[in-house]
Amino acid sequence: MLNLQVTGLREIDNALSMLEVKVGKNYMTRSLTSAAKIVVKDARSRFRNSAVGKNTGNTPRIKTGNLVRSIGVVSRSKKYAAFRLVSPRRSGKNKGYHAHLIEYGHKKVLWGRKTRGRVRPFPFMRPAYDSTKDAVISEFISKFKSFIP
Repeated sequence: MLNLQVTGLREIDNALSMLEVKVGKNYMTRSLTSAAKIVVKDARSRFRNSAVGKNTGNTPRIKTGNLVRSIGVVSRSKKYAAFRLVSPRRSGKNKGYHAHLIEYGHKKVLWGRKTRGRVRPFPFMRPAYDSTKDAVISEFISKFKSFIP
């Protein structure tokens, strides 16, 4: 008669279930990143179509191009979830610190003193999302389906 005792089955089951979550999270992040690149491309094109150094009315003046280069996919993740944000990045070599001022407008300031009036807003992130949301959803679905056998 063979007597077999297995210990640690619960730990093995937990490890296998975590592996499935990690693989699923990997597929999710790759799909989200691929879909987010569509919005990045559209948001950047809203600046590149404007004339450098000139305010043409509906587009902001581009001085250095730092904001255009800083628009990208920002990674955020939790233990069992993945997030991808399309945002002007502000770390390292990216200098998108002033994006909110351009997106929403601000009070005019001259040498630290408030003056009369406001600088008009030039929205670029919200219109980029609004114009590409159907393409983003379809790209995410097709990319995620390609990972599933």
